[in-house]
Formats: sequence, C-alpha cells, structure tokens
Amino acid sequence: MESNHMNANYDNYTEVAYHSVSEYSPARTASENNPHSVSSFESQLDLSPESYINSINDEIYAAQINSIMDQTHMNNSGAGSSRQKIDSSQTNNLDSVENSVTQPVPKSKRACDSCSIRKVKCDLRVPCSRCITHGLECTNIRVKKKCGPKKIHDKTRDAIKKLAITSALESNQFVPIISLETLLPCLNVYQVWYYGIWPVISVAELISRAVERSAYALSCAVCATIASQVRFMTNQKLVPKSILDVDFASEAIRVKKTEPTLECILTSFFLHIALANAGAGPTSTALCYLREAITLAQILGLDRADTYSRSPAETHRMRKIYYLLVVTERFVCLEQSMPVILEPTVPFPSLDDEEYSILIGGFRELVKIFAIPNKSIFDQFRAIKNDAHSFRLISTVQNQLQQITILDAAPDIQKANILLSKYWMMTLTWDVASANNMINNMEFCLSNEFPITIAKEFCERTAGLPLVSYEFNGPGVCVKLEVIAQALMKAVNITRNSTGYEYVRRIFELLSLLRNEVQLPMNQFQMLEATLNQMESMLRFKGDKVGYITDVEKVDGVIGSNVYG
Repeated sequence: MESNHMNANYDNYTEVAYHSVSEYSPARTASENNPHSVSSFESQLDLSPESYINSINDEIYAAQINSIMDQTHMNNSGAGSSRQKIDSSQTNNLDSVENSVTQPVPKSKRACDSCSIRKVKCDLRVPCSRCITHGLECTNIRVKKKCGPKKIHDKTRDAIKKLAITSALESNQFVPIISLETLLPCLNVYQVWYYGIWPVISVAELISRAVERSAYALSCAVCATIASQVRFMTNQKLVPKSILDVDFASEAIRVKKTEPTLECILTSFFLHIALANAGAGPTSTALCYLREAITLAQILGLDRADTYSRSPAETHRMRKIYYLLVVTERFVCLEQSMPVILEPTVPFPSLDDEEYSILIGGFRELVKIFAIPNKSIFDQFRAIKNDAHSFRLISTVQNQLQQITILDAAPDIQKANILLSKYWMMTLTWDVASANNMINNMEFCLSNEFPITIAKEFCERTAGLPLVSYEFNGPGVCVKLEVIAQALMKAVNITRNSTGYEYVRRIFELLSLLRNEVQLPMNQFQMLEATLNQMESMLRFKGDKVGYITDVEKVDGVIGSNVYG
C-alpha cells in the first residue's frame, strides 16, 4: 500500500513539473539543444521525487509548490521534511512564475486596500503578490469615493487654468493658455477691417507659427487691440461676446519677451493700443509699452537707413513698422505734451512692394500728416515763442498739411482716419499759435476764422462716411473730434460767425452717436455753454449741468442736447 502511494505521488510530481517549467527555462533549453544531456527534461523524470524537488527550476509557482509539499507531507512524512529545504533563491523569484501558471487566477476590478494606501501598483489578483510578499491581508473593503460632476464648473475651469499658469511660471516654460480657435475671430477681423490702419502683420503667417512663443504673444496682443476696438462700436457682432471677455492683454504680457525683434516691437505696440483704449486714453502703462516699442526699434536700427539692406519684402515691412511708431508717438506726444523721439529719417514705404497698394497709399498719406512737422518743430510746439521764426514755422506746417490728399478708392475706414487726423493736426497747430498770442489777419492760417474753415472742410469731406468708419478707428476718434470742436467753439465765440454754429452742431452730434462719454474741463464746458446759448433757436436743453456731454437727440427734427452740469 505504501509503495502504491509513493508511485502515485511520483506520477503527480512528474505531471506537475512538466507543465510548470517555462519554455525558456535552462532545463528545457538544455534538453532541446542536447537530448543526451544529464540535465535534459526527460532524464529528470527518472529521478526520485526527493531528488527532483531539490533540482527544480526557480520559476515554479509558490502556490503550486506549497500545495505539492502539503500533499506529499500527508502521504510521506519523510519526503515532506526534505521538500521543506527549498533554496531561498527559489522564493525570491516567485513573482516571475505568475505568467507561466496555466490555472485561472481570480482578479479584482480595483486595487486592493493595502496597495491603495501604499500608492503602489496592484496586480489585481486575489490575493495580490505584494500582499503575499509582505504578509498582509489582501482586502478590498474601502468605500468608493464619489466621482466629480460630468460638467466642468466655471470655478473648476478657472482653477485648472490658474494651475497651468502657475506650473508654467514655476518651470519657466512656454505654455499657451488661449487656444487658436479663440484667437482666430479677432485675427480675422484685423485682416479684413484693420489692415489698412496697421498694415504690418500677415495673419496667415502668424497663425502658421502660433505655437511659437513670440508669435503667440503677438497674436494675443493683436486680439487684445481688436477686442478693445470692437467694444467701442455700437454693433459688436463682429466678434462673439464670449471672446470679447477673454483677457488677451494679460496673456500677452505673461508670455512676451523684451528682445530687439520685429515681433517683440509689434507686441509692445499693440499692447499700447489695447491698454490706451481700455483706459479711453494713454495711461502710464500704455505709454511705457509705446516707449518700449520705440526703444526696441532703435536698438534694432529701424531709425537708420543703413539697416535696410535686407530683401525688398523685409525692408518694406520694417519701414511700415517704423512709420507706424512715428505716427503713434506723435499723436500721443501732442496729446500728452511729451517730447518726440523718432524722426522720419528713412524712406516711406513703397507702393510697388505692397500687395494692397490702395491701402498702403492711404497709410503713406497718414504718415505724411505726422511726418510733416519734424522733431524740432514738435519740440518748438512745446516751447514756441511769438517771433518771426515761429510765424514762418506755423505757416509752413499748415500749408503742407493742406496738401494732404486721399484716393477716392480708399476704404471708408481709412478715409475717416486720414481726414480726421489731417484736420486735427491743423487745429492743434492753430491752438499753438493762439496760446502764444500769434493770431493775426495777415496769415489766414493764423486768423480766428481758420478753425471755422477747418470744421467746414472736415464736415464737407466726411459727409458721405458712415458712422461705422469712425467706430472702427477706436476711441482716439473722440479725442480728435473734441480738439476740433473746442477750437471751433473758441473761434465762434470770438468772431460771432453764425456759420460756425452749424458745424458745432454736426461735430457734437457725431460725438453723441459714438460710444463715448466726452468729459470736458470746466472752462471748456463753460465755453460750450456760452456757444450753445447763442444757438437756442437750434438747440434745446434739458437736465442738470455737471460738465458732461452724454447725448444729443433729435426732437421734432431739431438737435437737442442733454448737457449735465
């Protein structure tokens, strides 16, 4: 009987061993390469059970070994004692045997409690190998946490964005926060409507490089400018409201670099426009970005003719960028009484090098308006004296400004910009003469009648332009209109010329139609009040006076003014 048990156990060992040895194990490899080898698998089957267990391969699964050991121990205590002397190297390699086990092993759908607490990967077996190795109870009784909402809340979305920004700042890496889909609507508006005003960017080329830091920063700055311009319009459907609410300016400031490159110059320039529009006039921050753009242009050498030795296309673009800075700087310096830095020292952009010659033709005329008075003249405007030289200076500037023309084929937006800038500059020149007691009847451009002539020409030349042509030019339109209106009121009060009343009415009517609240100094308001008192047959008043002109209405075909003081 005992002999029969031994034979049965031996047969079980041989069958289990045959299925447990890996196909890549040394024993099987040796048997395949050398059938007569002492270590061949077939020769091992002739060994006694005790001898075979001592030479078994390290890849035998621990659970099967323990099961075999227990079964043998019950039938043969002598054999069991010898099988307990397994080498420690076999135990350390038990994990590698899992894939070779043919019997199915139950698995869990989630990591066990021990692996979850330890934050290690669980093999999902029951029990798992890590719990077996460390002698832990393998349980899965922890309460499943509730999942978050399927729809992302606005607060969560903002938190994710802030985390991404914080991570990008800490790692000093470029990570775009605003998607290209969000940038495209504003970039398309620039290409269609604003290229004639700022003809310095190829939107197609900019989009193709939007993944680059410099191109992305410039795209955000342009979008910030377009969003600020569109907010000035009565019809704001050009850009979806959700996109207008995006803070493009902050994103441009976050990722921009201050380097002497054309894209960095344009990024600072458009940030100046965007921030100035947001504050309805040049703020200190907006002025800093303009000065930054000018400084980068000087470092790059855009104010020197010898810098323009590149390809014709690149030279043409550099000239447009430089004169865009010249025009903007002189507008701001005249408004803020600041010194001028740039001078028109390089040739104007050529019509032959521009794809849209009509647009660049209007831009050239605008450049002429601001380039006619050179830097010394602007400096003298700030400290002009009542002498013969100053008389000749004022007369020369006015005559040159009168020569500015515009093509009939030019877009309405460009026409409004050029005409308004021309008559605004002529009015400022007259204001300088008036402030220095240079008004006389020897030169018509120095007479008290001249502002009335300026207003007359402006109203006649712009009579056919739609309101939207002014709105597209942004809040700066109101600044220029206000200067023309103030000089006109001063001339009307001095000359008592009744024809000037009609032009006062037209200009303030235009101001009232724009999305703008014109705030006048008290002395200017008193002048306006005196002028309007002489126009009672034409104007009607209502409300309390607070020093603001907020609206102009038509009442029974008559222009009425809401003057609050």
